Formats: sequence, structure tokens, C-alpha cells
Amino acid sequence: MTNRKVPKECRFRQVRIIRVCLSKFRVASMKKIISFILFICILISCVNCISFSVSALSGTTGECSWQLDGKVLYINGNGKMADYQGEDIPWGNDFTEVIIGEGVTEIGEFAFAYTSVSKVSLAESVEGINFGAFLAAPIKEITFGENVKYIDAVAFEGSKVEKITFKGATFLNSNAFDYCENLTEIDFGNGGVRIGSCVFSGCSAIKKLNLETVEEIGGAAFGGCTAIKQITIGNEIKEIGGAAFSGCISLESATIGDNVEKINDYAFAGCTGLKEVIFGAKMKEVGVEAFLDCPSLEKIVLNGNAVNFGYNAIYNTAYFNNEDNWEDGVLYLENVLVAVKDTFDGVYTIKKGTKIISSYAFLRTSSLAVLYVPNSMEKIADSAFEECISLLEVYYEGDEETWLSLNENYFKTNNEALVYAYVNFQTDNVLGDCDGDSTLTTTDLAVLKLILSGIEKRNNNLPDINQDGVFDVVDLATLKLMLANI
Repeated sequence: MTNRKVPKECRFRQVRIIRVCLSKFRVASMKKIISFILFICILISCVNCISFSVSALSGTTGECSWQLDGKVLYINGNGKMADYQGEDIPWGNDFTEVIIGEGVTEIGEFAFAYTSVSKVSLAESVEGINFGAFLAAPIKEITFGENVKYIDAVAFEGSKVEKITFKGATFLNSNAFDYCENLTEIDFGNGGVRIGSCVFSGCSAIKKLNLETVEEIGGAAFGGCTAIKQITIGNEIKEIGGAAFSGCISLESATIGDNVEKINDYAFAGCTGLKEVIFGAKMKEVGVEAFLDCPSLEKIVLNGNAVNFGYNAIYNTAYFNNEDNWEDGVLYLENVLVAVKDTFDGVYTIKKGTKIISSYAFLRTSSLAVLYVPNSMEKIADSAFEECISLLEVYYEGDEETWLSLNENYFKTNNEALVYAYVNFQTDNVLGDCDGDSTLTTTDLAVLKLILSGIEKRNNNLPDINQDGVFDVVDLATLKLMLANI
């Protein structure tokens, strides 16, 4: 075979082809290497994930231990769980059930917040559930044992719980269950539950509340629970918190227990469907605007109690708005003088049998000059006569000692008008009783005319009605007004 030389230009062309091929091989190899490394990383990651979901994990939390077995998380030990303040929760979120074992006393802060837990079992040893422990968790139902002493603030806020059962004397701190919008049933057990502020506010699915065994209802405790139709408050409660049921627009009736003494400010304000309220035997005070804007409320039963109604307590209720309930510009509710319109022509006689004049009842009643108060009166509330700048005289059927007992301090309780006015005690010394028969009649008017004309002499100062030391036509005009209002 004959050897032939490859032309120089051909050799150069071959070298160039080989170099190009080598270059392409190197690029392809590098891509394969990178792809292989990425594949290994993904594989390791998948292996880790698989092992988390199928293998039991465990660790410690405070004085307790935990173990995750499939979808069930077990907490065991003797004492408190640890609190978690934003750091990663060690058991993750891949579980739906929590079983708290015997010996565990407290559930830590945010321990199960925002997890997927839908079922919880609590041992009898559990005494406390701390701040945000089950915040926004999709729990359906939970029972709190006899030893649970407290459930801290926002512990179950925004959770999906539908039914709650209490077996012991538990204190519910503020917002513990607020905005649990699926909550329809609450069993408060045999007694001792104390409800703090805003605990169930915004729980819009609750329709009926039996609070007969509850010992305390805090401010706005059930505010905005728009589906509640009926409430029964038992004899364990002495005071209903401010705005406790405000905005419960479906509420139709409320029965107040015999031991409730006070309903605080705004307690039922804005309950537009409320038609009837029945007070218990010991009710003493209804706060400012407690039933404000309850336009359907037409029946309020006091059961004979001398109840002090605060400023605008029943303003814009059906009872307040019904003109038939007003007597000469004055609104009475059984034996209580509740409110006054400034329509007097100088003199007003309070209805006999009235036991109390409510706070701010005569506020800025500038036309009131002479007031008659019956001896049935038991209390003149703070600010009842605030800014009554025209009040000159008061005629009280009782004695001075009793008059002073009607208010602890007229001057310090914004009733200065009663301090500056001249107070006449007992009917046998009533100013204007010119004929001395202890009653005011047209005969007194005739006698006063004779005194003014000089025909009749006066035997006392009773004809000097405005107590200015002079008998004149002003006394005559005042007496005419007094007689017109008897």
C-alpha cells in the first residue's frame, strides 16, 4: 500500500474539526455533571421528606416530651410545656390530632397555633391553656376538664371549633374564643365559669345562651354575636359587663337573674331585635346607654325595684319613643322617674309612689322653678338635677333627715341645684298654704289676694312663696302655677 501525504490544508482542517468536537464534548459533559448533582440534591431532599412523614419523631418541650406518630401528636410528662414565641414549633404541622397525656399541667403559648390539628384530647391533669395555644386551629370540638383553671387570651381565637364543654370553674381570659364563627353550642357545666372581656365576641353562629351557672360576664363578652335569640342569666352573676351583648341584633328576650345588681354601660346597645327585658329582684343600676338604639324594646319589667337608669339608658327604645308612656313631659317606668322633656311651665309635682329619680333625668331643665317631691322617694341619683339653673324651691313631704339621706352629698354629685333651692319639709309647712289647712287649694289663692290688698293679715311666712321677704304679685303668679300643676 502506497503511503500518501495529507495535504497541509487538509491537516489543518482535521485539527480544527477535532478541536470543535472536543469543545462540544466538554460542554456536554459539564451539563451532565451539573444535572447529576442537582438530581442527587433533590433525591436527598425527597428522602428526608418521606422519612418525616412516615417515621415517628420525638423530643422535649419544657417539662414534657412529645412524639409524632403519623398524624397523631402525643404530649406526655409531668408539668408544663414550653412556650413558643414565633420560632419554629418542633413538631411541625403534619398532624391532625393532639393527645395531651396525664401529668401535663399547662399547654404552652402558641404551641399549636396555625397548625392543622382538628381534634384535641385533654387529660384531667391539665390546669391551664396559655396565650394563643390553639390560635386559628381547625378544631371542631373540645371538652375542658374539672381541673382547668384558666384559658388565656386568644387561646382559640379564630379557630373552627363548633362545640365547647366546660366541666369546672374556669376563667376565660380576654378574646379566648373570639371570632370562632362556627361555634354554635356552649355548655358551661355546673358552675364556676368566669367570662372575661371579648371572650366570645364575633361568634356569629351562637343562637342560644344559657348562662345560669356562669359567675361573671365581662365587657363585650358576647358583643357582635349576631345570631343569639335568647339569653338567660342566672343567679350567680352580680354584674353584667359593659357592652356585654352589644350588637346582638337577633336577640329577642333577656331574662336577668335575681342576684344581678348592675348592668353596665352599653351592655345591650344596638340589640335591634330585643323586645323584652325582665329584671331580677336585686337590680339597682342600669348604666349609660345600656339599651340605646333598641327600637323594638317595648317591655321592661322592674319587678318593683328602685332602679337607677343612667344617661340615655333607654333612649330610642320602643318604650321611650311611645308618647303614651310620657306623662306631662315626664317618662316613668313603674316607680322610677327616668327622663324629662323641658316642657314645664315652672312647677312640677312628682307622681306619688315614685321611689327614685334617675341620673340626668332633669338635666338642663331650665323651665323648672318649683318641685314637689313625695315621701315615697328613696333615692335622688347623681346628676339628677344637673344644671337646673332656674330651680328655686322644693317641697318635700318628709323631714330634713330623710331628705339628706336621699343622696349621699347633693353638692358633690352634681345636684347643686338642690343645695341652692329653698327646701320646705313636711306638708303642714308648705309655702303658699295661706289658709293654714296643710293643702294647696284655690282658697289659698283667694287668701293671698286678700293679703296683698291689705284686707287680710298674714300669720306666717308661707305666703312669701319665693322667700324674698316681700309679699307681691310674683308670689301670686307662682301660686297660680303651683295650683295648675297639682
